[in-house]
Amino acid sequence: MCGRFTLTVPLQEIEARFEAQAAFDTENYRPSYNVAPSQMVAAVIHGAEKND
Repeated sequence: MCGRFTLTVPLQEIEARFEAQAAFDTENYRPSYNVAPSQMVAAVIHGAEKND
């Protein structure tokens, strides 16, 4: 189980906290208590332009 982590915050809370908008299909976002290293996850990055 090496490298696993949790991401349990609702997407709306992440967007509000970082004053950001999701740049992915939000219907696929699911909080999880058992995120594996091979899973796709939401990430907050800093940049001058929106990542398309």
